[in-house]
Amino acid sequence: MNNKVQSKEINFTDEQVELIKNKQLDFYKEDQETVLSFITDLLKKNQLYNVFLESNQLMDQFLFVQSSCQKQNSNEWGRLFSFFINMKPESIVQSQSEVKEKFDQIMKITQQLNIATPNGLDQEVQQKLQIHLESPQGKQLRLFEITREYVQKAIDIAYYSAFQLRKLLELQPDANTTQYISVIEASFLQMQIINKNPFNSLISEKETTNKKKIALATYFYLAQNTK
Repeated sequence: MNNKVQSKEINFTDEQVELIKNKQLDFYKEDQETVLSFITDLLKKNQLYNVFLESNQLMDQFLFVQSSCQKQNSNEWGRLFSFFINMKPESIVQSQSEVKEKFDQIMKITQQLNIATPNGLDQEVQQKLQIHLESPQGKQLRLFEITREYVQKAIDIAYYSAFQLRKLLELQPDANTTQYISVIEASFLQMQIINKNPFNSLISEKETTNKKKIALATYFYLAQNTK
């Protein structure tokens, strides 16, 4: 990637900011070609479009531009993200049941590894779990796979909450969002298990579904917390 382009900060123009703010949250319901056309036409209004083309995948393009090319307009970028994130969420009841099941399995593994303490998954236990991710006993107990499944369910719960929050804000822009934000925050904490190793493995996959889920949850979490 061109380092000169990467280090250059490019911000939205006032016109671009207004175009994004004036686009309703339910724009994600439009077909993806319409959404993509709006986004590319908007980015063509300045040098952002050339930077946008440097990545191969749509989500990676957005993540690159957001993290490397600008320090402002974070709310506008988040809103722009949301327009092309429209996957149907997993059942919240099923995901909550599975995340509890996986947590119980992880706690059982701490006992089998003789590292359990009365403090649950405290920092000391998680440091020992991290060591066992690659140990023969840890592999035999499927520690990495189970913690990955646990984190995946946490991602699904955060996404479900963000998806429902977006639907609420479509109808009631000033609605109380505390319930949804609390669930998203709790899910973010769950994703940090074992120094984020399982989370990072899920996010580093070429398939971008989890990146989109995290992007939507992060946008609404930050947007609602900065009001």
